[in-house]
Amino acid sequence: MIQELTTIFNQLVVWVTQHRIFLLFVTCLGLGFAGAWLIAGIPFRKHLLDMPKERSSHTEPTPRGGGVGILAAFIVAGLTLRIPTTFLFAAILISAVSLYGDYFRISVKFRLIVQLISTLMLLFPLLPRLSAHFAISTFGFSPLIFLLILPLIFIFLIGTANFYNFMDGIKRHRRP
Repeated sequence: MIQELTTIFNQLVVWVTQHRIFLLFVTCLGLGFAGAWLIAGIPFRKHLLDMPKERSSHTEPTPRGGGVGILAAFIVAGLTLRIPTTFLFAAILISAVSLYGDYFRISVKFRLIVQLISTLMLLFPLLPRLSAHFAISTFGFSPLIFLLILPLIFIFLIGTANFYNFMDGIKRHRRP
């Protein structure tokens, strides 16, 4: 009996190992759907509707907060694929503040400070590798170019976060 269970368990481990990426994809897809379903079923979801304003790009109430499942999927994928924890922590921090901002109004200054902290969390562990790369570059770059590129990377990361945040609120237009 124990021998049979051991054989079945070993076969299961081999199957999971062979189909790891597919299982990760299905799990992340399921977590994304579960997060959207969870947010859609919250009784006080009217607070999660972004009402159109004068400067809004949408004309109908647009739901917010659906990124919960995407964050869960990202965490599972990140842990499974062994993404550096500083990257996970930075994404979790921005996501937590964004989710809180879906329920309550958060000042732009506070959001920017969180984005700055998250970007520093992401870049700080990479600095030794980036500086070493530019120091031994075969293209003849001066290590000082690193000091010029680092602010551009910093601005790019914060700009990208704001771009996706902006695009998230835009209603998708259908062609007639």
